[in-house]
Amino acid sequence: MSDRNKLDWIDRYEITSITGRIYTRKMVYHRCLSMCGAGNGPGIRKLLDDDSFMRPLTGMVPSALAHAVFSQLAGSGDLVIETFEEYKARRARRN
Repeated sequence: MSDRNKLDWIDRYEITSITGRIYTRKMVYHRCLSMCGAGNGPGIRKLLDDDSFMRPLTGMVPSALAHAVFSQLAGSGDLVIETFEEYKARRARRN
């Protein structure tokens, strides 16, 4: 994502923490990924790029946005739930 697109995303959705820290799309993505699990990366990216999903969430704190992403993925049946054995196997392949 180019610097201009990063700034556009920040200006459009204004995701900030309670303390006033401004969150970029990448930071929000990682917050959502930690909540939803590693297998949900493509679904999270799709939602963060979907203006019809993101527009009502403008101005929310990152944890509330991550919860909304989790709820949307779970409600649509796209949430990938990974067992501990699958997680260990994926980690072993990566190392």
